[in-house]
Amino acid sequence: MAFGLVPVQEDDLIELYAMFNAYWTELEAFDPLAEVTAEADRRQEMVEDAEDQEWLWIELDGSHVGFMMLQTLYDEPLVNLRTQEIRDLYVEPFHRRKGLAKAAVEALLVREREHGSSLVTADVLRDNAAALAFWEAMGFVVRAHRTARRP
Repeated sequence: MAFGLVPVQEDDLIELYAMFNAYWTELEAFDPLAEVTAEADRRQEMVEDAEDQEWLWIELDGSHVGFMMLQTLYDEPLVNLRTQEIRDLYVEPFHRRKGLAKAAVEALLVREREHGSSLVTADVLRDNAAALAFWEAMGFVVRAHRTARRP
């Protein structure tokens, strides 16, 4: 089986939106502040934030089976301290438990070592025990808790 991480291209956006909607639907169960968001609004948010993010397909034998959304952060004023943040990681349900998410994270870690990143972080919703267990198994440690509320 051929595995790869490849950049999402502009002509892939319809497929990405569809996959992102499936991901979003799964996440709502774990998010205590989840709001029903129209698909068109989610698409618009993705487009607006695109310049600050990197979207990668998780490919298996040339098919898109998941995605990663990344954001590079710099520790001001020490701009040489680069952090790669994994904002979203998704593998379609049919392709789970086959090591694809693990392979994607390992490939990203290799890339970030080569780019000189000092840290790789991942966002996890508090109640998503399976995701938290995955990240801990990958060697990530809980470093902070982020709180949120509506205004």
